[in-house]
Amino acid sequence: MFDFKFNWDPSIETGIDRIDAQHRELFRIGRSIEQILLTDFVEVDNAHLLTIIVELRNYITYHFYEEECFMQQINYPDFASHKFYHDALIKEINEIDCDNLHDSLSALKDLLSSWVLGHILIADHAIKTFLKL
Repeated sequence: MFDFKFNWDPSIETGIDRIDAQHRELFRIGRSIEQILLTDFVEVDNAHLLTIIVELRNYITYHFYEEECFMQQINYPDFASHKFYHDALIKEINEIDCDNLHDSLSALKDLLSSWVLGHILIADHAIKTFLKL
């Protein structure tokens, strides 16, 4: 997998303030994961790793709920497909092996990197196009 960096860039923005703020928070969590990997888990124990996984699970669930409510409010025509991908990511994140977090963290970073490129930059930007922002 390519070496994606979780550095926020204005080109990622959808123009929807609350969604962009939530995406920035996801980038912050992704950056935390990235930093742990870059430092080769120095001074990071399993409790800290578990805290990050739980934070990610909770925040993804919250963010998708908020984004889906927004899409319903604007009568977004591709809501069902968009929600399908949200549900798939939630399932994948919930299936992370918490008994083997050191090995799971790299796969999680790759999953989040793919999500940014394949969902935020394409599917979420389609909402921006729909709204003509």
